[in-house]
Amino acid sequence: KAELSFLDRDLLEKAATYAARLQNAAAPGGRTLDQLRFTGRQAISNKNGALAEADFAALISLLPGDQDAWAGLSVAQMLQQPKQWQERQTKQENATSSAINAYLRSIGNIERSRALDLIGTSLANRQQWKPAIKALRAGLALDEQPGLRRRYDQMVAEHGFRIVDHTVAADAAAPRICLVFSDKLQGNADYAPYVSVTGSGTTAVETEGSQICIDGVMHGERYRLTVRSGLPASDGEVLEKSAELNIYVRDR
Repeated sequence: KAELSFLDRDLLEKAATYAARLQNAAAPGGRTLDQLRFTGRQAISNKNGALAEADFAALISLLPGDQDAWAGLSVAQMLQQPKQWQERQTKQENATSSAINAYLRSIGNIERSRALDLIGTSLANRQQWKPAIKALRAGLALDEQPGLRRRYDQMVAEHGFRIVDHTVAADAAAPRICLVFSDKLQGNADYAPYVSVTGSGTTAVETEGSQICIDGVMHGERYRLTVRSGLPASDGEVLEKSAELNIYVRDR
């Protein structure tokens, strides 16, 4: 559990409650462990999430410590897209709980990485982007897989800490360029080492909320801004990739 410190305590508590409930609720119906595992995997291959969920839940009732069964259950729940909003929300929450239980029962790095991938994917389905990104990042640290890396990079580019816009105050007597970030910045941090400006004039870097502003730029001039990776947000996240922007300050 300590390794999942990036998750809210509520998620961990729900996972524990779900595990206790599932051990007493599902019924194997006379089938053996091998039969349940086989039919569950076959149902996932056929994209039949409901059938796979029933099989893996029954398997867990017999083997509550089976990591593979918990992982399969999470996949089965994510395959389902009920039309009713409440039912769909429940499936998404249970998929996260199942993925967390899969991680808590993992042994080797490959199992742990797979479970973290499931945690991140289930949280992304719920649009909980920050913990989803952290889960995928932790999974990559254990097992660098190309597919996981691609999905992680895409998630960071679309929902991680990043530059989302820039503005140019060209109508002012003293124009300025501001870079807008997706998250609030550290108010007392010196961001000048992370930002370099190429162009006319003597420039200065200032921080305002979620913006880094460049003062000292001139009308009618073009500037190249380089924002270096490692630039920190207020919550400890950092800019993973450097960015370059070519910006023109029009005449007043």
